[in-house]
Amino acid sequence: MPDQHTASGELTALACRLAEQRDPPTHPLWGLFAALFTVEVGRAPIPTDLYACLACPCHF
Repeated sequence: MPDQHTASGELTALACRLAEQRDPPTHPLWGLFAALFTVEVGRAPIPTDLYACLACPCHF
């Protein structure tokens, strides 16, 4: 699983945006997050994986 030091900037930005949603897997950006996460990590994400990607001050 990526941590704040290994997740790409794009993955981190998507995770930040989705972390603010009530039900992230139903948000339209979840598909993009899931695809990028799968490429970077090698497995499909679960909702708690959002927090493993975050490095922004409001979610860290």
